Amino acid sequence: MTERVHFLPWEQVSEAAERAFERHATRIRAAIPDAILEHVGSTSIPGAITKGDMDLQVRVDPERFAAAEAALAKLYPRNTGSTRTESFAAFEEKGQPDVGIQLTAIGGPFDFFHELRDRLRGDVVAFEAYQGLKTLYEGAPMASWRAAKERFFEALLRGTANCTPTVAGGSGERLVEAARRAAEGADPAHDFAHVLRVVSSAGRIAEAEGADREIATTAALLHELFNHPKGHPESHLSGERCSELALALLIDEGWPVARAEAVAYAIRVHPFSLGVVPVTLEGKVVQDADRLDSIGAIGIARCFATTSTMKRPFYDPEDPFCARREPDDKRWGVDHFYRKLLRIPDVLHTATARRLAAERAGFMERFLEQLGSEL
Repeated sequence: MTERVHFLPWEQVSEAAERAFERHATRIRAAIPDAILEHVGSTSIPGAITKGDMDLQVRVDPERFAAAEAALAKLYPRNTGSTRTESFAAFEEKGQPDVGIQLTAIGGPFDFFHELRDRLRGDVVAFEAYQGLKTLYEGAPMASWRAAKERFFEALLRGTANCTPTVAGGSGERLVEAARRAAEGADPAHDFAHVLRVVSSAGRIAEAEGADREIATTAALLHELFNHPKGHPESHLSGERCSELALALLIDEGWPVARAEAVAYAIRVHPFSLGVVPVTLEGKVVQDADRLDSIGAIGIARCFATTSTMKRPFYDPEDPFCARREPDDKRWGVDHFYRKLLRIPDVLHTATARRLAAERAGFMERFLEQLGSEL
C-alpha cells in the first residue's frame, strides 16, 4: 500500500514536539556532551503545517563524527532509507511523535538543517512558498513529497526558491507549471509567490472549515492565470477570463466536469471588485484566502508595489489619511487602506479567515499610526 503524506497544524503538535526534543536532547547530551543540538524541521517553525514528527540535528566537530555516530547507534535504530556518509548519518525512533535524528559534521556538506530552519523562520516569502508546496502535496505519495521537498530545499539553499516548486508527476505538475508560467513577468503584488501564499491560506482555511481542500487549493493555484493590467478598462473581467482558462485546462487534464466547474466558479467570483458573495463554501474559502493576502505586512508591501506600478504618489500631502475627503485610491496609495484594505476583515466569510485577519488588521493600523508620526 502506497504511503501518503498528511499535514497537521503546528499548534496541534508543537507542545508534544518540544517535549520530545527536550527528552531526546537530554539523552543525547549524556552520551555526546560536546554536541550542539538543534530542534529542526517543521515542528521547530511556528505556524508551519507539519507531518508532526520531530527532527533533531546533532552537530559535532568533524574529528568527533565517528565517535558520535557510534554513540548514537547504541541509542537509536539507524534510518536505513537515508543517506550515510563520512559526515552524515540518520537515526530514528517511532513513537508519539516519531523522531528523526540527523548527525552532521560541522561545516560538512549536510550541515544545513539549522540553516533551513532559520531561513524559513525569518523569510516570510520562503515560508509561505513552503507552506503552499505542502498544501499542494497533501495526500500525495510520500516518495513524491520527499522528492519535491528535496528540490525545494536545494533551491532555497541556492537562493532560487519561491518561484519554481512543482508537483511531481501527472496533472498536478502541469497545473503548477501553468500557474507559474502565467505569473512570469507579473508585478510583485500578483507574482507566483502571491499565488503560493493564497494556496497556503486556502488549504489552511479549507481544513478548518470542512471545505473540499482540492477544489479550494486548485482554484487558489489557478486564480492568476489571466489578468488585465491595472487600469485596463476591462480589468473587472479578469476573473471571468481566468475562470474560462482554468476550466479548459482542468477538463483537458481529465478532471470530472462537475469538479472542474466548481474550481472555475470559485475563481470567477473571487475578485474583490465584483462584490459577489459565493454560494459555495470553496468559493468563500478562495475569496477569503485572496483577501487575506491584501492585508497585514504582505498587504502593505503589495499595496505600495501596486502604487509604484501605477505611478501614484504614496499619499495626499494635504490630507494623507482622508480626514476631510472621500478616499481616492486611483490618485493616492494610502487612500487604498481606507477604500479597501481596512474594510476586508468585515467582509470575510469564514471564522478561520476572520481570526487570521485580526492580527493583520491591527498591524496595518499601527503602520498608519507610525506613518502619521513621521509626516
